[in-house]
Amino acid sequence: MTTAMTTPADIIWSDHVNLFTWMGMGARPNSAVRTENGLMIDIYLGLGSRKRRLIVEVNGLDLYDITIGRTKRGTYQWVVDHKQTNIYAEDLDAAIRNLYDQARDSR
Repeated sequence: MTTAMTTPADIIWSDHVNLFTWMGMGARPNSAVRTENGLMIDIYLGLGSRKRRLIVEVNGLDLYDITIGRTKRGTYQWVVDHKQTNIYAEDLDAAIRNLYDQARDSR
């Protein structure tokens, strides 16, 4: 018996984003966290401690919002590094790659 993947996180992980995009960012399936409206996953922007979180969520318009951010040490405050909103499903893979490149290049 197989179950259909119907949660937003399952659809984002398997249908809308290419496997090589996830691999290129250093994302692993065991670091993915399903949220109510999407997916949160650890990504790496290079060597050392440049770990960030990528959050992909479905907004109220049935479009996707992408956020790359981090948690500040000591204060545990969420800091948004880059954000893009209202992305269509067919453009999600390219938008994630572009936002990742912007985050990686903005040192």
